[in-house]
Amino acid sequence: MGSRDCVRVVGGGLTGLSAAVLLAQRGKRVTLWEPRPVLGGLLAPVEFHGLRLDLGSHRVHPQARAALAAMVPDVEWDQRPRRGVLVLGDRQVAYPLRLGGFLRGLGWRRAARLGAAWVGRPGAWSRFKDWEEDRAGVGAPDVGFEEFVLGRAGRAALDAFYAPYARKVWGLEPAQLSQTVARQRVSTQRPWESLLRGAPQTFHYPRTGMAGLLDGLRARALALGVTPERRSFSARDVDGVTTVFTGHLGALAHEPALCHRGLYLLHLWVDVKDPVATDTWYVPDGQYLFGRVSQVSRFSARHGLPRGQVFCVEIPQGAWGTQQDFLTRLPQVVDQLRRANILGAQDTVRDVHQTLVPDVYPLYTRGWRHAWRRAVERVGGMGPVFPVGRQGLFLHCNMDHCVEMAHAVVDHVLANGSTAAWGQQARAYLELRVRD
Repeated sequence: MGSRDCVRVVGGGLTGLSAAVLLAQRGKRVTLWEPRPVLGGLLAPVEFHGLRLDLGSHRVHPQARAALAAMVPDVEWDQRPRRGVLVLGDRQVAYPLRLGGFLRGLGWRRAARLGAAWVGRPGAWSRFKDWEEDRAGVGAPDVGFEEFVLGRAGRAALDAFYAPYARKVWGLEPAQLSQTVARQRVSTQRPWESLLRGAPQTFHYPRTGMAGLLDGLRARALALGVTPERRSFSARDVDGVTTVFTGHLGALAHEPALCHRGLYLLHLWVDVKDPVATDTWYVPDGQYLFGRVSQVSRFSARHGLPRGQVFCVEIPQGAWGTQQDFLTRLPQVVDQLRRANILGAQDTVRDVHQTLVPDVYPLYTRGWRHAWRRAVERVGGMGPVFPVGRQGLFLHCNMDHCVEMAHAVVDHVLANGSTAAWGQQARAYLELRVRD
């Protein structure tokens, strides 16, 4: 398997930087290959009017903070109340959801129609209640997103919520998507438990933003002697050097079924007449271009401007492709923000900046697990290359998951574990649930 005194880490995002730090702490000589001019991956900031803003709406849940704080102990954290809103048409409902607020947001006619369609189906409650326990192994049949949701929530719920959301984010019909989308992405926790008991009402955020977290992690890696190199990595570069690979799995083992969808970000500087406390609006409705909007000064006081507020509008790539210029469609975006009651009629946009963040969401189509298994086995047969992390294992996961995976792969590598054994261990990460 090659010498493990010198280890190469490919990819300078959270997983790669964490793995590099952990390896260096254990006495290994580490080189860090990153093709982009700056390290950071999805933690790298967007520069906007002197602010270093996040690539989207990043937040750290209470159970996740410990893993990140241990990696960068000098970072100061704030605990903030969650003030989210779910936009249902022209109505707004407090998020995380509670049953009463959800029903009020639907309106009694719509709620009655959805409820009747759901209750009238045999076994509806037991299937809905067991949503998160219904896990399929790698070899199990994939009934698809549409059938999975139909069996648990019914046709009315599929047509009203889930299908428009799927088309907007992924640009595909629900029948083409895997049931993984419903189990890992749409439902982030037991839905019945969320509605009846609620979800955590606070979150943690680095006082200097995610850019501060990145600065601390990068400084720690350099202080430990990690050597960064601006280089890309492909199958041609496999040379016997033990490699922790956090780049794209498809870059080493091409599988057409393993592709991603990106995200357009519009950072808007807005003169707001009547500021609100809301930090994030969630917008599944297909009539709106955007899927989520954040008021970034509600995450950190350092993200504010002297005059006005900064909003981050997230437009899923979906079927748009990577060549859209939403700056030319700004009047449409602003009109939709007003219709969703996110901006007021007298709020004025002073400036806007667009960023395309590629490859954010794994596109889980039916049968993707078989392609994943082939790809991981192919990489394992190349030599001492260990794929890990969000991109390396084709995952949608949270930041603490990335740190936990970095710990796991470093322990495996230093125990002289094989690539085949790592591939088996990595299958457990396919069941991760995304928190929001």
